[in-house]
Amino acid sequence: MFTRWRLHRRIFHQSFRLAAISTYHTTLRRSAHKMLFGFLQNPTDYTSHFQMFPSSYILSIVYDYEPKANGDHIVHIMQRYMKLLVAGVGLGDTMIMETFPFLLRLPAWFPGATFKQAAVECLKADHEIQEIPFQDVKKRMSTGRVAPCLVADNLNSMNRVEDDDLGTAVKQAASMAFGVIILHSNQTYSTLLIFLLAMVLHPEVQAKAQADIDRVIGKDRLPDFDDRSALPYLDAILRETLRWYPAVPLGTPHATTTSDFYKGYFIPKDFSNDETIRAMSHDENKYPSPDAFKPERFLREDGSLTSDTMSLAFGWGRRAW
Repeated sequence: MFTRWRLHRRIFHQSFRLAAISTYHTTLRRSAHKMLFGFLQNPTDYTSHFQMFPSSYILSIVYDYEPKANGDHIVHIMQRYMKLLVAGVGLGDTMIMETFPFLLRLPAWFPGATFKQAAVECLKADHEIQEIPFQDVKKRMSTGRVAPCLVADNLNSMNRVEDDDLGTAVKQAASMAFGVIILHSNQTYSTLLIFLLAMVLHPEVQAKAQADIDRVIGKDRLPDFDDRSALPYLDAILRETLRWYPAVPLGTPHATTTSDFYKGYFIPKDFSNDETIRAMSHDENKYPSPDAFKPERFLREDGSLTSDTMSLAFGWGRRAW
């Protein structure tokens, strides 16, 4: 089990380490442009466009799969799986069912077996999200129609090794990566909605940002990753969006490994605590008038960005989002 976990972790790390992120800029740019084109075609269906944005780049990065529309069958599987994960429906029960599979044979009317239907649904969704996109990649690999992606890259690196366990490990690692990113894609979707709300409520901020884009970029192209350093006000809007209304108000629970004292308070060993991100981002001592949307709080007098990157919105430590 530990050896398999290390293999999964190595596959995941190779694909998503900091140095590898820039290789996904093309995919992210293409997905963003696709989302913007969707707005031009149907601006009233903005929520669907926001949802398709993370779906598009996640599927491309992990499986080199380009969703065709909201009705795409793999997108449908992905969104169904995401709803189950976010809602937490049957996840604990699913673990029990996987550990004790004989429970699947219990009839639904059996006392205490009401969890069966939800757990079976989770097991089915988990199997589909692992198997269907993975088999799609393998089928396209046989015809040479696959661009670099997590699954194809790792399968190609093992093409001289006849080991079914390695192939299974790639499938499971891809599913793990897919599941992790799906969970955090919900944060991307929510943050986009919060940004839209902020711009509707504060048209003067939107106008200033647009003026900066027109000045730096012009009107003949869209902003790119290389333009970010020249658009500090736009970056400040991003940080203020994360601070003003964190999409995930609570972070991942942490626990102390040893007893400690902090500002006169005794914290015992194995004490579990939650990161109250919203409370921290609305600390009046650090962010005066915290309920106001003010991108300027992240800018110095000369217009440059402060050192506050709002990284707390993504947690902290080795397991930061």
